[in-house]
Amino acid sequence: MSLEVGVLALQGDFAAHAAVLRALGARVREVRRPQALAGLPGGESTALLTLMAGAPWAEAIAELHGRGGALFGTCAGAILLARSVVPAQASLGLLDADVERNAYGRQVDSFEAAVEAAPPYGPLRGTFIRAPRFRAPGPQVEIAGTLRGEPVLLRQGRVLAAAFHPELEGPNGVHRMFLTLAGGGAVAADDGAGESEYEISTDPARLDLDVVHGFLTTSYWARGIPRDVVERSVRHSLCFGVYHRGRQVGMARVISDLATCAYVADVFIVDAHRGRGLGKRLMARIKDHPHLQGLRRWSLGTRDAHGLYRQFGFREPAEPSLWMEILDPDVYPRP
Repeated sequence: MSLEVGVLALQGDFAAHAAVLRALGARVREVRRPQALAGLPGGESTALLTLMAGAPWAEAIAELHGRGGALFGTCAGAILLARSVVPAQASLGLLDADVERNAYGRQVDSFEAAVEAAPPYGPLRGTFIRAPRFRAPGPQVEIAGTLRGEPVLLRQGRVLAAAFHPELEGPNGVHRMFLTLAGGGAVAADDGAGESEYEISTDPARLDLDVVHGFLTTSYWARGIPRDVVERSVRHSLCFGVYHRGRQVGMARVISDLATCAYVADVFIVDAHRGRGLGKRLMARIKDHPHLQGLRRWSLGTRDAHGLYRQFGFREPAEPSLWMEILDPDVYPRP
């Protein structure tokens, strides 16, 4: 059954939000009374306070968030979510950031622009209509998108806020992220860090060789490996980097002719980011890579991760006697 979400249908382009969410597979409930928020896993807000007066909207939205619901506010909706607003007005305080209303100008100053946002949010184009500016986001707030260096897309746990209107561009990564949050699939139980804060990329230019070498040189399988050897190895492999908010926290390397066989090597997640299913996500991305389909044989070596690899079809060799190797455990100089 598809996920049901609510769109506050009081003001603004709620119909455009509803259309995008439906296009992404959600069932949409147009919410015009606070009571209609009951039972929803998430709500998108473009409502103005003047239209919320006389009904317990603040309590209903806070209750939705308090029981695990996700919230997404664009433009006026982002203002409602903020810690404080300039000029002063009431707000819900569910996003640890200040907001300055109409900071990008009046209606006649509206514009469209490319928003700098990495996957899974971007690439994005945004329409800025009397757009607010985010000020002083707190330490728990992720800056997910910027315009000319200024934050225009924020996320704090299950709360998303955009200074622009992504819904006018059709289905996009921000609405997809909202549906992921609303479905409960993106918030880790331990510290609120979401799966969405991690990304996996095969772009070799993004690899941080200090991180890669620093881990491998202390690993049980490559202890003492020189940095120049690491550089050569990644240059001649298909590498999958794991990144948290843009910083590398893991990697896997595939050596393959891209036709018949592949060897998976140097799989690691740094200690601080283990226990979040990243190894499983990494292996799934490797097995799904379009250049690694239809291979006759996959192989790898492991001392302690058999359970992970069995989930992806790996087994001990049926006939170990067929396999031979040349192993020089002292090839790297000892520190």
